[in-house]
Amino acid sequence: MTNDAGMTEASTSRFITVEGLKIHYNDAGAGAPVLCIHGGGPGATAWSNFKQNIPAITGANRRMLMLDMPGYGKSEFPDGSREDFFDFMGKIIDGFLSALNIGDPVDIIGNSLGGQAALGLELRYPERIIRPSHRR
Repeated sequence: MTNDAGMTEASTSRFITVEGLKIHYNDAGAGAPVLCIHGGGPGATAWSNFKQNIPAITGANRRMLMLDMPGYGKSEFPDGSREDFFDFMGKIIDGFLSALNIGDPVDIIGNSLGGQAALGLELRYPERIIRPSHRR
């Protein structure tokens, strides 16, 4: 599957371990990162939700990180987790950004459940998200 920027799911596919879980993401472009988090529909992945946005985002000299939330796409899900969703996703996203050595605040695009996941980051780690006062 190729998008308008010529990138494929396979060519951008990466894995990283966060909180002991194997987390999948797609990494496209270069520059200040934009984190894209997919919705919660059956079979949803970050690639399926955001691949059509790659040309616009990477064309603006931005790095596009498309995160498969735990339990979706190729990412693992912890067995028997009963942790609060906002706490869990805040911790996962913070760990994801740290594992990629991203220390500066990021822009986030969240689709449906992905917006709620971003809220988990905002509630637990507000310094991680760009606000209008942080705009570059």
